[in-house]
Amino acid sequence: MVMSSNEIHSKLVKQKLEKNSKSQSKNQSKKQSKPKSILKSTTKAKSFKSLKARITRRSIRKFDVERVGRILDILPQFTKFYSKLSPNEIMAVKFYKGAGSMFQSKLLADYKEVSKNGKEKRELLFPFYLFQEQRLRADIFPNGTDLLPFNKSFDIKELSKYIETSYKVRITLLNRLDKIYDRKDCPRMTGKEILFRGMGMNPAIKKLKVGDTYLFKNFISTTIDRNIAEQFSRDGSIFIFMNMKDIPFIYMPNSKMYTNNFSKFMMAQEPFNDFSEYTLPRNLEFKIEKIETKPINSANGMFSMSDYTNSFARLQKTLKKQGYFTTKSTDTRNTTNTTDTAISNDGANPTIVNKNELLEKNLFQHVTFYYCTLHNWLPRTPIQYEEITKNAKFVLDKRALDSWSQEFPRFM
Repeated sequence: MVMSSNEIHSKLVKQKLEKNSKSQSKNQSKKQSKPKSILKSTTKAKSFKSLKARITRRSIRKFDVERVGRILDILPQFTKFYSKLSPNEIMAVKFYKGAGSMFQSKLLADYKEVSKNGKEKRELLFPFYLFQEQRLRADIFPNGTDLLPFNKSFDIKELSKYIETSYKVRITLLNRLDKIYDRKDCPRMTGKEILFRGMGMNPAIKKLKVGDTYLFKNFISTTIDRNIAEQFSRDGSIFIFMNMKDIPFIYMPNSKMYTNNFSKFMMAQEPFNDFSEYTLPRNLEFKIEKIETKPINSANGMFSMSDYTNSFARLQKTLKKQGYFTTKSTDTRNTTNTTDTAISNDGANPTIVNKNELLEKNLFQHVTFYYCTLHNWLPRTPIQYEEITKNAKFVLDKRALDSWSQEFPRFM
């Protein structure tokens, strides 16, 4: 078959275009291909990126950065506020930060009631521990000598007078603290704060249900740092407070405040030694919005981990029960199943369980979280010694009494 000149021309053009296309494709492929050294470098970079993602603790640091930032935001108003407090008010703040916090919680909220002939009686322990007396005198010296005389001896015949004087001076300081919250210049919350309070579990708290309200009759030490709340949870509970707009609060530096120059004192504190404490007024009532039990970080267990142990043997037994570390009968080497998931053989309905989730459930302590919103701030009346001690039962604290024989009081 004889091709025309036009057909021959078209064929040659087509062949040339195909050749140019192959050449361009080959050159482009050469340009795109990377040397082995570059490929090796890229692979190494990806490997390091994956490694950093596995070992990073940025999420943990993030909370500390936010916490310190919030304290820095409120420090200017509190340095100004503290500079305006009177010596008596400063004395009350120092007392609360010392031994006063625990004392007032037991006095106003956590006291033990016993029933006798149908009447409830409040138990009041005496005497106070020696270190508590020393702290009190350090807090009120030298301006509070009118509240508590500085005796050089202790007469057992005047025990009743000692009890009355010891309680009255502490109640006076609490009433002074109470009045600070009524000051017009006392800083108030915006309503956006989220505060945590770790505390033990008492019978009243155990009975709480969603929708219930709970009244804190005492001053409330809270923190913006959940880790701190976990330290004080004592295997019990953590309250999460929200929506507290316009409620006055006092920022409490962590260290003992032995100086009256609070502005200088607060700014000299170190961020990682601070409890980030917001102390709230008494008689705040909260509504329980949600209740759940979750694990806490064992590394934070200053109190909560003291009675908590879980050995490797117990953890291994738990995992084995759920299908991990299962021995293969046909394999004399006793190879084990160490994958991240396993089929649970516990119960009639086998389920797939995750190893890490199972370890988290059994490795860490669990506490009950109560999510609360502010319901009401009830009126407060001054704390009265006569009312507190009415029908009260005074109980000798032998351990506290023994502390007096260990060292002669510095301020007595």
